[in-house]
Amino acid sequence: MLVMANRLRKTIVLGIVIAAICVLGSCRKDLYYSNSDIDGPQVYINAMWPSDLTTIPSGIRAIFYPTAGGTPIVRNILPAGGYVAIPKGTYNVVLFNNDTEYVKLYNTDTDSTLEARTTTILASAKVKSFPSQDIVNMPDSFYSYKIKNFNVTGNSLPDILSAPLQNKVKFFNVRVNIGGTGGVSYVSSATGYISGLYGSFFPGLDTYPSTNSAITFNFSNKGADYLQGTVSTFGVNCLSGNTQMFKISLTLTDGRTLEYDCDITSLLNIDLSKPNQVVTIPGTIDVSAGSSSGFNVNVNDWGNSTSVDI
Repeated sequence: MLVMANRLRKTIVLGIVIAAICVLGSCRKDLYYSNSDIDGPQVYINAMWPSDLTTIPSGIRAIFYPTAGGTPIVRNILPAGGYVAIPKGTYNVVLFNNDTEYVKLYNTDTDSTLEARTTTILASAKVKSFPSQDIVNMPDSFYSYKIKNFNVTGNSLPDILSAPLQNKVKFFNVRVNIGGTGGVSYVSSATGYISGLYGSFFPGLDTYPSTNSAITFNFSNKGADYLQGTVSTFGVNCLSGNTQMFKISLTLTDGRTLEYDCDITSLLNIDLSKPNQVVTIPGTIDVSAGSSSGFNVNVNDWGNSTSVDI
């Protein structure tokens, strides 16, 4: 009986080891960027990046959605493109860079619900300054491309999918004029917020959500009499009735915090496709010792905000 028990234990241990090897092997398979070793008809993805791009993302994810329904097929490839094995059929295909830090994918079951969403810092229910909008991180660059009804023929020659990926995130700069006896040197940190922006994007539809978000950013550039920060966003909601409120929280070297807000809806009626645009906030913030003046001091409760020393 003892011998049989020992043999049984050895068999169980051996089975566990084999199962573990199989699991590890399958996990390592998911890490491969080359999918040409998978059996099935071959599709060559010809990835094309903007000509002025200095740093190319480290990888691409392609999701093939069968138009007849069924489980989407996910493939990861190198940024230069490559071969993937896809069963014969017709697909709606969405491609995007898979190396984002702040942009996460949600509702991936269908291309019509696939959403690229930046991460939330504070939910709207906890934000008195923006009672109907989440405060979110700025999205990092998100390049995407979609193609409808792509046919995988299953012929001896690979089908070619040309994918000119474009960045769906826009950038602009915000400048605040600083005055008073203390000047810029009297400011130790500054955090900005802009409401009425898009916090997500639907790459399968090339559209934006119906809800707005407020994006937070830091003023990391300091001039002689101004502070400037770069804002990244999926876009500005310029639909009728939407407003963009700018809010700033300044921490001074004496420990005081000054908070101001301003409606900048008209200022953001700009072409975000043009690079290095600067939106200058009207007026000047006085940071003199003991001063609490500025423009439209209406903010009393900012909740939990983030700031970076300048």
